Amino acid sequence: MKAENNKIRAARPAEMNIHVWNVLKKIATEIRKTEGEGSPWKNRVMVSCKEFYHMLLDSHGNLILQNKELIHFAQNGHIKKWANEVLLDGINLLSNSAYDIAIQKFELYKSMLPAESIGDYYLAKAYQTKMELRKALVHINCALQLDSKSAKYYTLRASIYSALDQDEKAKSDLDFALLIEPLLANAYYLRAINHSTRGDIKMAIQDLKKAIAVKPEEVDYHLALANSYLSMGKFSEAYGAFRKILSLNPFHAEALFQCASIKIELDIEVKTAEEDLWMARSLGHPLAENLLLARFYPGWDLPLSNVA
Repeated sequence: MKAENNKIRAARPAEMNIHVWNVLKKIATEIRKTEGEGSPWKNRVMVSCKEFYHMLLDSHGNLILQNKELIHFAQNGHIKKWANEVLLDGINLLSNSAYDIAIQKFELYKSMLPAESIGDYYLAKAYQTKMELRKALVHINCALQLDSKSAKYYTLRASIYSALDQDEKAKSDLDFALLIEPLLANAYYLRAINHSTRGDIKMAIQDLKKAIAVKPEEVDYHLALANSYLSMGKFSEAYGAFRKILSLNPFHAEALFQCASIKIELDIEVKTAEEDLWMARSLGHPLAENLLLARFYPGWDLPLSNVA
């Protein structure tokens, strides 16, 4: 990639020595000139601060060096501080679904602090979210090579194994994660799903109760528990779990629908069942209108909006 021009337009940080700054500008100018003339820079480039790195970018934010492997980062306070900023930027981008840009940030962090495992961990999370599971597995394995005692790393790898239908490996990782950190709610939750997938609903319920004991406010855990009870035909326990969800979120459409369904199945509190179905319908539940028609308005051929 040819450099667009050789002029450096960077402001010197107030705390940086003027002589050091001038040396950095001189090196960056030489690199830009060489690359701009079509001859690749061949010497190792040691980056000691963010500002020098930015001198080596084009207008699109890409490195001007054809051989990116020549870039090395000094392990000093400036780089470590900047690396943490980059990591936080990546996490924020990931949470806002800007996956590709987040991956670039995590890759940069990893190149700055190669001995830190957290860069590979977040790369694994990003690739998993993009459903590029093989890449995710490579990065979480790298993270575990750097830190083999992190329960959350084993938990993430377990979720990747599950997505790859490798349930035995997933369970093994979850067992080990809980051995390291016995109060890791998400590991109990994922192991419950693993049990359920393999048909062991009783063990799933045990793990879901443990997850809820650690994080009682997590709606997904209560929902999984309610559905587990429902699959076993334990309507009373399922109803209690769905009511717990509604105590946490009164506008949870699935919980409203299931509470109504159980009331109708057992022929109890039928009037409140109808109210629950109307609420679930207003919240967009896809099955609420059909159950309302079947149970409370049989034979109606008009939209239920006319009935309401």
